[in-house]
This record gives sequence, structure tokens and C-alpha cells, in this order.
Amino acid sequence: MLQTLYVIAHTFFKICRLELGPQDLPSSRAFLLLVTATYMCISTIIPIIFEIPILKAILQTFVEVGITFFLTFSLLYMTGFYARTLQTLTAIMGIDVFFHLIAIPILILELYFKSAGIDIGLTQILAILLVSWNLTIYAHILRHALSTEFFVGFVITFIYLLVTIIILQTLFPTPLPEVITQ
Repeated sequence: MLQTLYVIAHTFFKICRLELGPQDLPSSRAFLLLVTATYMCISTIIPIIFEIPILKAILQTFVEVGITFFLTFSLLYMTGFYARTLQTLTAIMGIDVFFHLIAIPILILELYFKSAGIDIGLTQILAILLVSWNLTIYAHILRHALSTEFFVGFVITFIYLLVTIIILQTLFPTPLPEVITQ
């Protein structure tokens, strides 16, 4: 069991290092369901850390996963790569698990710094680096899924990001920080 978990984690880590692609994952609905459930559990924890009500956090997570599944399925179906849907979604959900696990300590550190009145910008820099790396890996995954160039994968990743932000902000508006509204 532990060896299996190691192999799975190592495969996702290699995807994060751009060494493997979604085609290197098993095409399995059960595996996709397991990875998605793991992602949803971890993704729900992050808003709760920031004292967002649990029901809202769960709903946001379901909407986010729904958007990702819809966009990925639609893209692969329209381009004739429907057979790659399971592996592509598994790769996306798996790397999101990886990045959320890295993000949680950064977010906790940010809360600690805020409570101590410290603002050195470290957590913001780490967050920017993490998001940049995440977008690069999304582009890498989509490039492989569509058998295209990295630039095309990056453009599609940027569109994914914009669509997701617009929908989430429409359904779950986030108030602007006081500094911006004054």
C-alpha cells in the first residue's frame, strides 16, 4: 500500500517537474474519483483556515471542480482527444492536490505573520511562485493532452484561469481589501 502511494506521489511529482505528462497516468475512473475526492477535501480546508463558513467552502470547491471538469471535457471533446479525458483530469486534480498541500503551510504562515503584525512579503512571494509553477504545469498537461506546443497549452491555461475566476467571483464575491476601497 505504501509503495503504491509512493509510486503515485512520485508520478505526480515528475509531472510537476515537467518530466512526465498525463499519458503516464492510468486511465481509470476509480483513480480519477480518488484523486478528485482527495483534492476536494484539501481544497475545502483552505477557505476554512480563513474562517469562511464550511458550507460555502464546500460549495466553492464543488463549483471549481465542476468548472475544471466541464472545461477539460469540452476542450478535449471539441479537439477530438476525448479518449484522453480521464488521464488529463487525473493529472490536473493530482497536481492540484500537490499544490494545495504546499499552499496550506504558506497560508498558515501568512496568518501567523498577520497576527504578529509582520509584513515582510515572504508569503506573497511564495504564493506568486507557487501559482506560476502551477500554471506552468497546467500548460504542460494541456500541451500533452492536445498534442500541441507549450504556448498553446499556456494560452488555454490562462483562459481556464480567467473563466474560473469570473465564475467564482460571480457566484462567491470576495470583498476588496480596505486599502483598495479607500
